[in-house]
Amino acid sequence: MEPRRDPMLDFAVKDTWRIFRIMGEFVEGFETLSRVKGVAIFGSSRTQPGSADYERAEKMGRALAKAGYAVITGGGPGDMEAANKGALEAGGEFWLGRALRADVAVWKRSIRNQGDPNVFFGTTVIFPNAVDRGEAKGLDLRLEMPRRAGFSGFVTYTLAKVDQYGPINGGLFLEADVIEIGPGTKFTPDHDQRHALSGEVSYENDRVGLWLALAGRYRSGTPLDVDEEGLAELAERPGAELVDIEGKRVEPYAVLDVLAGQRLIRRRGVEVSARASVFNVTNARYAFNFGNPFSGTHFGAPRSFRLDLRLALR
Repeated sequence: MEPRRDPMLDFAVKDTWRIFRIMGEFVEGFETLSRVKGVAIFGSSRTQPGSADYERAEKMGRALAKAGYAVITGGGPGDMEAANKGALEAGGEFWLGRALRADVAVWKRSIRNQGDPNVFFGTTVIFPNAVDRGEAKGLDLRLEMPRRAGFSGFVTYTLAKVDQYGPINGGLFLEADVIEIGPGTKFTPDHDQRHALSGEVSYENDRVGLWLALAGRYRSGTPLDVDEEGLAELAERPGAELVDIEGKRVEPYAVLDVLAGQRLIRRRGVEVSARASVFNVTNARYAFNFGNPFSGTHFGAPRSFRLDLRLALR
């Protein structure tokens, strides 16, 4: 019969080996960090978003990430949060094989007393206004195919969510609903476009001076942000079939454009070229905004044609 072992000895043995395990974790961590090109950032956890120190830390994190350094912080709020945010927004670039280059950025923004001017009916006339505060976050993705055998192209995708809070000061508003946006009232601004996809494929032959391009864009629709009574009134307006009344958003739309150019003359420092464009090839009907208190109602242009003649003196 084996003698009974004192439990205290088991504890001592286990505790002793635990020291070696912890030491091994430290060794592994130091070896890993020795291969990382990084900068450690420490700072106050009391620094508030929007302050000068917060913005400086955010710019530092962004600059370090763009320079190829890993940003290492202790986490938490304040300066370290700002540095992490800046590094994250700087994104990353990598290659998919040899044909595609990808850029990815995840971002988050907070604003206070921020100007958000209204543009009057798509003109250059601007009516300044400001919101008390706002929050925005999203993802930007770009895939680019550098020119090869004359062909090049790109695809961009943006996923975004924007919220703002009243009160609103200044501005020229085209709907009466803006009066109800009081202090602390959360609302969705007209530029809250959740999904935006754009792309282009082009071909260029420098020898003969020929250029062709096919471009397209998709938008998931801007918000209506009105109450139930307002929705019923919007449903009676012309163009309401371009709006998802129940979903409280403008209907998604896709538009295709075709462009072509040709060099006509190139001699003795003079170059003449022509470009023809067809916009909205499919003649799609769509709306940018509909009954929005900030932008009113805007419809997209129907199929249109354009011809340009360019003269360059070199």
